[in-house]
Amino acid sequence: MTGAAGPWLQQAARQLNGGDFTGAWNSYMAALQAEPGNDQAWLGLGLAALLRRDWAAIVGLADRRQARTGDGFAWFHDVTSSAMGYGLGVLVEVLGNHLDPSSTYAVSQLYHAACARLQADDEDGAFVLLNRLKPLLAQHRDSLPNGPGDRFNIAWRQATLVEDGDYPDTLSPSLLNSRAADLPEPRLVGTWGDGDTAEYVLLAACDGKYLDRFGADYLDSAARMGPGGLVHLHVVEADDDAVADFCQLAARAGMAVAVSVEGANPWRSGAYYACSRFLVAAWVKAQHGGKPLMATDIDIRFIRPLAELVELARPFAFASFLYEAGLGPASRLPAVWTWFAGPDGDAMLDSLRKVLLSKLDVPWPHNWMLDQAGLMCARRWLRRARPAAAIGEVNRLGDRRYFTDFLECRGDEDDKAALIRQAGQSPS
Repeated sequence: MTGAAGPWLQQAARQLNGGDFTGAWNSYMAALQAEPGNDQAWLGLGLAALLRRDWAAIVGLADRRQARTGDGFAWFHDVTSSAMGYGLGVLVEVLGNHLDPSSTYAVSQLYHAACARLQADDEDGAFVLLNRLKPLLAQHRDSLPNGPGDRFNIAWRQATLVEDGDYPDTLSPSLLNSRAADLPEPRLVGTWGDGDTAEYVLLAACDGKYLDRFGADYLDSAARMGPGGLVHLHVVEADDDAVADFCQLAARAGMAVAVSVEGANPWRSGAYYACSRFLVAAWVKAQHGGKPLMATDIDIRFIRPLAELVELARPFAFASFLYEAGLGPASRLPAVWTWFAGPDGDAMLDSLRKVLLSKLDVPWPHNWMLDQAGLMCARRWLRRARPAAAIGEVNRLGDRRYFTDFLECRGDEDDKAALIRQAGQSPS
């Protein structure tokens, strides 16, 4: 660390790690006196105050930041975010007892307290907090830094997109019918191989650019690792030449393959493409006799036989992986792999589709993660509406750890992010 604050910051870090929270507080104060605008010192001061349980100091520091630089809430959110990263969720929860429940700061505290409940496997407790948070978000909407470049953006997205399990049944049928009518009808392009004997359907959906980038690799991987299944690839805003090329690959794949397409729609965005697999899932199941459906991302490659996943998922109406380290309700159930089977699985898909349809008007980029927020809501709906439904979390079965035991993600993340951003733009 360089600069006038450097020695004080080094000393504060040693004190913080050694449990001398008061000493760390004093050292961070000295660092700020040396460099009043030092962000590391400001953040450290907030963490030291939290560890000292000096709740009034945290609020006072946030107010001071707001008066000086106009970013009091952003600083407060950085402190609570960092506290979660250091495993201090319990302290963030207690902090809520010392905040004005209507203050802007309560927004960040409630969100992270809900995250702490999720990480403690208390999903019901998390949604008690999230349901308190939603009206507060609406109240402070115009004053919160929730733009795409703001650090609060991901919390805003997750908290506004996710809904509790009663939500699907409260939606207006006329709204859902109107949204559904705005979507283009899916059209089956062709089928190859013997799909009648397939045990399950492997569904992926994407736009034309993702098809060109990842389609052949996905099909090759499924052909090698997925005997016994039928691959159904659904393409949104398909390029005719790219689909024709993929159909030639499908004809030579050596397994059952089906391809369907749909045209452009009013809700065009990267989030729509991510959600499209679930919007067409019931239609796809109907095309293939109601077989169990395994839905995945397309930018993946299978590294173990899919039969192993099928065997693990077979007892369940809905199965997924659980991202235990995921911070936020829309990070809990990764959409990279899901399973739907039987009448209860069909009911969950119907509930999931309602959630997604109801939020198609959320603009990009605030709709990113809608697919996973919808999964969380629909799973809570399934538990309430059909309590006997079997729900599985694959990485908690046996000795399996996570989806990376079965598949790997492909492609450069910056490159994929650019494609997603492009998909979020209005058509030219």
